[in-house]
Amino acid sequence: ITHSLHSLNQAKELLERSEIYGILVIPKGFEANANKGVPTQLLYRANASYFLIYGTIIEGLNSVGNAFSNKIKYKTKLMQKQVDLSKDSTLVRFVSMPLFNYSIGYINYALAAILVFILHQTLIAGSMIITASQNCAHKQGIRDYFNQCPIAYLLFARILVFTVIYCVLFLLYFGVFFKIYGIHTHANVIDFWCFSLAFIVCCASFGIFLGSFLVNPALPTQIILLSSLPLVFMMGFIYPVYLLPDFLQIFVQFIPAYHGINGFIWLNQMAASLHSVMPHFYALLGIFMSCLCLGIYSLRKRYYV
Repeated sequence: ITHSLHSLNQAKELLERSEIYGILVIPKGFEANANKGVPTQLLYRANASYFLIYGTIIEGLNSVGNAFSNKIKYKTKLMQKQVDLSKDSTLVRFVSMPLFNYSIGYINYALAAILVFILHQTLIAGSMIITASQNCAHKQGIRDYFNQCPIAYLLFARILVFTVIYCVLFLLYFGVFFKIYGIHTHANVIDFWCFSLAFIVCCASFGIFLGSFLVNPALPTQIILLSSLPLVFMMGFIYPVYLLPDFLQIFVQFIPAYHGINGFIWLNQMAASLHSVMPHFYALLGIFMSCLCLGIYSLRKRYYV
């Protein structure tokens, strides 16, 4: 227990600022009702996105509630023989009221995030492979458009092509696959596409920057495959980011998928506005500009020096 508050609004503010990760509400008159044998409901609010620990937390609360209920019944039977507690076997009840994940399953938060992660990995892999292939050709003495035209024009054109391709894939994933699997979408169209474009150009420039250091076209696929599983557990929707070591918490801030997944979950599954995800939006733009500049510098040094 980190805070003991007397106002639900204060607790909500702490939850929104990620200072707490769950709220247990004890209603007024709880002790009196429990001692009288009147069934009482406790309200618990938490982030069900962490599905590896959410079930354990709820099960623990149920166990505590049942144990407390049995203790009250035993004490009451011991002191007040006239009270009939046989009508209700549980005096303290937990009622599940999902706010965003109505199906209480993995699809609405796990699959939604995984689809975004797939787009992230394939986009980075594609831009890495093309860049590494051209580096390999340059090393073999092949001279073509990629080492003759200005590097800035080359990278902007490459990012533009990937943006067009992945806009179509975003329509397929978010417009078709989400409907097929029954995943809720609540984002405003303009907010969604503003964030999507930032995510796409960020991933493309990130892949170009990484690919600028490679000359073997086979390496990008291996790097993406080996990094996928560790990255999934650092994205924040399976395992809480705040429980990761400090250096990993800093590391994920430089991964486009972290900002993309969390931003899309807020926009699509929680009906947040673009203003609410501006920290992730600015982070994507920052990564895009940094990787673009570093990619231009790295490739210019490789091709022209």
